[in-house]
Amino acid sequence: MKELLKGEEDLVTAFWFVGLGYFLFAIGSVAFFKIFENIFLIIFLWAMTIVFYAFYEISVWRCADNCSWVGWSILARIIVIIRAVFYLTSLYLNIFISSEYSGALGLYSIAVDLMLGVVALCVFIYLKLSGQELIAPGTYPKAKLSNTNYIKDARAKFLAGDYKGALALFNMAASIEELDDNSKSFQNLCLRRLNRDKHKV
Repeated sequence: MKELLKGEEDLVTAFWFVGLGYFLFAIGSVAFFKIFENIFLIIFLWAMTIVFYAFYEISVWRCADNCSWVGWSILARIIVIIRAVFYLTSLYLNIFISSEYSGALGLYSIAVDLMLGVVALCVFIYLKLSGQELIAPGTYPKAKLSNTNYIKDARAKFLAGDYKGALALFNMAASIEELDDNSKSFQNLCLRRLNRDKHKV
């Protein structure tokens, strides 16, 4: 969850995995609404749905640059904006006007999402069939690859005694982004331990 909020996960994970989670959560909430009529439970579920929805929107927006083509980034942000407008309008209608209008608006929202998804799929198929290259990650000005996961794995290997593997990961992390002082210290320790073991042999 922390990686998603920081925008460090890829767009596919944020859009589909979290999106599917929101979808399942929403279905579960509706089922509870139908089965139980406790007002406090209903208020709690509404609050949880809003919190999860906000988490989903923020995650997709921040992870939008972590994709293979700039078009996916733009499309993902358009969908985030449309969903936010539809959701807030639907919530207002449901609370202050009529749940029937809210339900109709929800159907329109789903239709728009499907339409945008079909457009994205058609663009993708066209680019593939025409032989055009998709833009690689990092070529979009706002895109930034992170070396955080490499550093985490490198430290784990270092603590496990795999200094060669740790050094390889630290070097990989350094090629993406300059290492912080603590990571540089670990990198130097790996070199020392490897040199020491080499002299022992």
